Amino acid sequence: MTPEKLIEKILAGDYSSDEFWQLYGHFYKGYPIENIVPLLESENLDAQSAAAHLANELGSVLKGYGKQLGKILKHPSAQVRSDAIHGLRECVDWDDTDTLAEIVFALDDPDPFVHRAAMFFILCHRGNFAIRAAAAKAPGTIYQELAEMMPSWRQSVSPELITKLIKHSNPIARRFGVGLACRTKPVIDAELLDIAIECDDEEGKRMVEGIRERPKPIMSKIGYIEEDYGPCSSSFRLGECIATIVGRKISPNIKRLMARKAGRFYPLDLIFDDPELNFPEMEICWTDHAVGADSEDPTIVVILQDVPEFKFTQAYVHLGAL
Repeated sequence: MTPEKLIEKILAGDYSSDEFWQLYGHFYKGYPIENIVPLLESENLDAQSAAAHLANELGSVLKGYGKQLGKILKHPSAQVRSDAIHGLRECVDWDDTDTLAEIVFALDDPDPFVHRAAMFFILCHRGNFAIRAAAAKAPGTIYQELAEMMPSWRQSVSPELITKLIKHSNPIARRFGVGLACRTKPVIDAELLDIAIECDDEEGKRMVEGIRERPKPIMSKIGYIEEDYGPCSSSFRLGECIATIVGRKISPNIKRLMARKAGRFYPLDLIFDDPELNFPEMEICWTDHAVGADSEDPTIVVILQDVPEFKFTQAYVHLGAL
């Protein structure tokens, strides 16, 4: 079925799960993303649900459409609100203070499922911009208190701050503290997780427990392996590859291209301008936010892809290490 027909069906609220994934496949393969706008701006709750789910799956492809997606944060379904937050994690504009504030306000959502999505947003972005946006929109509240407690972007989050947040009488502060404690810098700090696990919030505890199981340190100056899908053998392969590329200089030409094309993947030999780099299953994706490092510098994501088995292992690599 054509993507136009699929969008028409979704706008009418008359579509199946299979038809949703067909439309996702069209967007994934390059169907112009601007065609998602009617779904984002629809008053039909089913269409909004599909738009939020697409945003969650497509991520940074929706860069520039964060404001429209942010309106779906008012959807009556907790699942849809959660999907919208996960999508915004990749595509929110940092000058869109209204949407950033609404994401932080989701820490006080009626549904704990949405709390976890909001905590994950804080995990990925630390929340400096977002908490300031929330404080400006709700002065004199817990959000202003949190904004005043936050260190500057270049300062590490201390165990003392996490303890203060986790022991706070307000559950919003406790959830915010969990998000901060679960951040990588560039390797997740086990001391902060030990503090955060004491949080009086069930979703917060589950999040910390999940994070504890995921990261496998490689080298503290480089990043960590995230093994949601990858077997141990791929971890060694990834470590071998990273050990090979550390110390190499990224080609100036590809660095400029990566800066314009955040979210695209590139083979190693192109990035380092070295045809001898024989890791055909390795790719690097540049991301415009410092996931994996408390730094304003961008980060690259190294992916080891095992396509036949749909498994991958990834590591965040702070550009300062290259």
